[in-house]
Amino acid sequence: MILACRDEARGSAAADSVNQSVAAFIANRNGAAAAAAVTEEAAHPRDGETLATFMKLDLGSFDSIRAFASSFLALPNTPLHILINNACGASDAYQTTADGHELIYGVGQLGHFLLTSLLMDKLKASAPSRIVILTSTATTISSSKGVVAMPVTDASKWSKMFVYAETKLANALFAMELARRSDATQAGVKILAVHPGVIETPLGHTLMPGFFFKLVALTKKTMEQGAATTCFAAAHPGVDNMRNGQYLADCTPSKTSKLAYSEKLAKKVWDKCKAICGEAPFPDTEEEQEQQEHGEEEKKPVEEEKKKPVEEEKKKHVDKEKKHQQPGEEEEEEVKVTEDGDAPLPSPKRKKKKKSRKEESPVEDEMVTED
Repeated sequence: MILACRDEARGSAAADSVNQSVAAFIANRNGAAAAAAVTEEAAHPRDGETLATFMKLDLGSFDSIRAFASSFLALPNTPLHILINNACGASDAYQTTADGHELIYGVGQLGHFLLTSLLMDKLKASAPSRIVILTSTATTISSSKGVVAMPVTDASKWSKMFVYAETKLANALFAMELARRSDATQAGVKILAVHPGVIETPLGHTLMPGFFFKLVALTKKTMEQGAATTCFAAAHPGVDNMRNGQYLADCTPSKTSKLAYSEKLAKKVWDKCKAICGEAPFPDTEEEQEQQEHGEEEKKPVEEEKKKPVEEEKKKHVDKEKKHQQPGEEEEEEVKVTEDGDAPLPSPKRKKKKKSRKEESPVEDEMVTED
């Protein structure tokens, strides 16, 4: 088990707690000798063989995510059967990740999208495998206006509960699209979307106003109770019989917001995250590639059509000038010289009427005749 966290002290302490809990459990069941063996293995693990270890990962940094994935994939004899996307950002004010994306969405959706993309080949190679994506009933309060399931880029429109709800909606849509593509490619990866419930954690207090949290917290769970559905999705054999992309609450198949089942929105979230992250868990299908190519081809005539009104307007302007120009008139630039005889200064153009042969100066005629 790898505990991927950004805080090394807390991550290492959590890994130690897991190892001690497992040792205690085995001791109660199989005796002290077996527990001692587990403790020894945890303290001196062999390559790829340990109960729980800490690895550094900051989902608010694409560089950190890539570094973690590279380190993990380099571990020898280490399959990946279960990936739990559990992280969530929280803030009382608009903040951004190391890559400049809004913090809550950047950690909760973009970070998980990139991590899943980088580990997908390992998950497929380790199949049957599972991905558990934590979402929330907050999807039901997500607005259908503005940036549905999309990252907020305008700080003036930022609201922590609104962005949290949008992020959780994006998580649910990501799970659905991931499941669809896994089935389509027969990857052998099961995806579950999980609502853990309202849990007494600092995150809840940060996201919810005091009174609202107290109201919701009437049904709050302990941390152990909150982790139950996640563990059920990750390890229970009964999950194999559920449809891919199933939404779970209280260890039971359930339903969430209608928006979370929108295939159009799911595709939109996928494409947006792929554009930002530069990666995707599954490559585009041949049909999607054809659509993209067709779309590029369609852009050209559209751009040409946009240029036409501009060109036509220019032509109309030129024709209008020609229409007002009198027959036999031509533009002539008059050049003036400064009093000092220096460089000529440009002067406005004036229209000069061509003279007919009859109107020419008689003096000029005489000069020609005399010559």
